[in-house]
Amino acid sequence: MLKPLVKAHGHLIRRFSCRALDKTLLTTLVEHCPLLEEVVLGLGKGAFWMEYEYLERMFRTLSQTRFQWDGQDRDRLPQQEHGHGEKSVEQNQSSGAVMRQLRKVEIDIDMEYLKPTMLWSLCHIPHLTDLNINARGTIGQDRSSWYLESLTLSLLECCPGVEKFRIYYSPQKMKYHPEGYRSRFKERVWEPMQDGRGPPLVPRDALVKLDVASSFGQGEEIGLGVEDKRRQRSLSPEAATNMGSKPGTKAASGKEEDIVSRPFILRQLELRGYHAEMNTLLHLFKRCPLLEQLSLFQSWSAVHSAHWHALSTHCQQTLRSIRLSAYNFNHYEVDDLNISTFLTLFPQLELLQVVDYPHQQLNLEAFDSSLSKFELEHQGRPHPLKAFCVTGNFEQMLIRLFDIISCPSLKCLESLKVGYTYRSLRYHELRETPETSDLGTHYDFTRSWEAVGRTLVRLDLHGLFFPDKQVTAKFFRKLEGFRSLRVLRASVHHFQDIISTSSSYGSSTSTSTPPSMSPSATTKDGTQSCKPEILPIANYRFPSIQDLLVGYRRSQMMMRSIINNPAYSSERERLSINQVLFLLAATPSLKNLLLQSQSVDDATAAIVRRLFRGVYVDTNYPDYLPWFDTLN
Repeated sequence: MLKPLVKAHGHLIRRFSCRALDKTLLTTLVEHCPLLEEVVLGLGKGAFWMEYEYLERMFRTLSQTRFQWDGQDRDRLPQQEHGHGEKSVEQNQSSGAVMRQLRKVEIDIDMEYLKPTMLWSLCHIPHLTDLNINARGTIGQDRSSWYLESLTLSLLECCPGVEKFRIYYSPQKMKYHPEGYRSRFKERVWEPMQDGRGPPLVPRDALVKLDVASSFGQGEEIGLGVEDKRRQRSLSPEAATNMGSKPGTKAASGKEEDIVSRPFILRQLELRGYHAEMNTLLHLFKRCPLLEQLSLFQSWSAVHSAHWHALSTHCQQTLRSIRLSAYNFNHYEVDDLNISTFLTLFPQLELLQVVDYPHQQLNLEAFDSSLSKFELEHQGRPHPLKAFCVTGNFEQMLIRLFDIISCPSLKCLESLKVGYTYRSLRYHELRETPETSDLGTHYDFTRSWEAVGRTLVRLDLHGLFFPDKQVTAKFFRKLEGFRSLRVLRASVHHFQDIISTSSSYGSSTSTSTPPSMSPSATTKDGTQSCKPEILPIANYRFPSIQDLLVGYRRSQMMMRSIINNPAYSSERERLSINQVLFLLAATPSLKNLLLQSQSVDDATAAIVRRLFRGVYVDTNYPDYLPWFDTLN
């Protein structure tokens, strides 16, 4: 079914995904997809027929095959450019030829059936810049570290042009395979081949095998010479010094020590999984002098302060983004994470995300003083931090938010998210928010929020809890002064609490059932909207907010576990139509009202769509927002 489609429409295919590899399908792909830029392949039990030499030929053909077209075919080829201005294929108008430039590869490999060294055949893709590896499977107890190095350091040595590298490494260890596995897979999986056949023993073998190593710095038949020049141009004098070489010099051809010491040109590195090796991580740090974005998840995020200092010695002036998430992995031994240290070690850091550190108390004691010192040491230049996200089981998270939002030295902050994770919620948090509480006296509203208020564009409070309604009301009252704030995300409970404390709530001409659309007004863009009389009089006003996101605080899994709790009330989980109208009255510049499906009923959503055609209403926006996934 799929092969006829590929034959008929292959000239349009730029991305192809095949989780269960079929030899004839791959042959069809090679022959009929001249514009291929991205492939997703599954190397599992179904790919056990593959030999290393087959992968070599396939990758070489996928990336280098030239096609001839006639006049009719030329008209069918789409002309599309990448964001950086390069064409996705090389075209020779005189000869009528098109050559693939495969740039992105994603591979799902089952290490129970295939060794990681099979992937060293990727060295035959000269323009590969984006590599994503998902490695899983049962392996021997003594193979975890060796396989990890094969999939990281050795693989990057084979693919020196990769700029974005993501790997999920999650092997299941066992001391021995069943006898049937051992006899069947012995040659392919466990024992390295030493007769020139099969996967190579070291990365250099993968390159030398087809006279690739001799092209370092000279030839361009498979592109390694091109990537070598690109690396030298990219290295700053500081980065070259860190690597122990001089910028602009060519790598010596053929020497193994040159291959294993040459710097990677990685700019984005993402590591996930549950069998992290800190030695491997430190080797990566040392060889990535151009690294700009670093993401560490699960066990990879258990990084001690000494490791961060080691990283700062190699890419202090280049690293702009750090994302840490310990989700589903408890780091009992990591207790020295200091936000102030991060900002001091990495003076170019623009994005910092710390998610779900259950035993971390988030040291912000020296937050403002460190930033003030930074500004003084850099001739008045404030720290460039633009995006800051911190969530987890931290105690007193609201106080941490006050520390951040009242910091006078945070002069560039544009995106902020502070809150708990779902795992940290407790049953008592389901109860009605009290009017006042003893905890409410601990929050200082006299501190100035002026510095952050001038620059903040996006604020996410969705996972945050306030001790009482008075604190909630005071907090949102101070937010009214944030004139740059364009996007606000908060939970149903936050809005219900500020509305219930509003003296103007209920003072409107609207009833429980809003009037029809007959009296209408025209907005500036010509769309029809409801007359202002329908809206209540709101004594809150957020004039700059354009996107209002109403989040549903609890996941479906949590709801199933708490629905029988006596403190649970379904009415508390949804906004009424009058409450939605109050929010619309408080946000006169609103363009998008995003309501998670559980936060309003269908009838309320339908009424709002009918009455406010100038506002886009969406009830299916996802719980997860990609504000902190990458740099803007």
